[in-house]
Amino acid sequence: MTLRISSFLHPLALALAIQATPGCKTTEVHDQATTTADRIEAVGARSGLAQQRLDATLAALEQVREKAETDSQPAFKTFSSELAGFETELGKLVSARGSMKSAAETWFQQYETQTASIEDAQLREASAKRLTDFRSRVEKVSASVDDLVTESESIQGRLEDMRTYLGADLTPKGIEAVEGRIGDLAKDGRNVAEKLGKFSESSASAAQALRSAQPPPAQPK
Repeated sequence: MTLRISSFLHPLALALAIQATPGCKTTEVHDQATTTADRIEAVGARSGLAQQRLDATLAALEQVREKAETDSQPAFKTFSSELAGFETELGKLVSARGSMKSAAETWFQQYETQTASIEDAQLREASAKRLTDFRSRVEKVSASVDDLVTESESIQGRLEDMRTYLGADLTPKGIEAVEGRIGDLAKDGRNVAEKLGKFSESSASAAQALRSAQPPPAQPK
């Protein structure tokens, strides 16, 4: 099929026309593995952003405690703003987790369907072992993300309760009454933030194990 495109066609329309042309690209099962790897890295990136917002939220909450006797309102406003940002990033992390799991399930289904046609018994067995290994790797990542989300949502709930409390009583005595709770929340929250950061750092290597080998990036001249 010959595709004739006017030189005056808008670049976006040109790109869409090329993508729609049949036979332009063949998708292999290992391409879906790459998609899954990309989704794992996306989860890692979201985890890193959630860590940043959580750290900022906790720092702002501690400022509320520090400014209790002077001027706590600006710190409270910053705390409320950062908490809203953390909630947004956590929601995006949850969404990225769903995309990762969906991509992995599609990959595994395609893998099983394609390799079922292998007639060589030893080759088919080797393929099945590789699939078991892939599943194990992805399940390990998925379990780590599930734990992160659970712990992050628990901290989110506690932070929301604290925001509600301080929104009702921002007096020095009111802040003093929950000073210990603020300290505990900051400590527990930073433990969760550290875990979010560690997962973000490890996601690239977890994803790399699922990809086909790629040439190193070209060195600048």
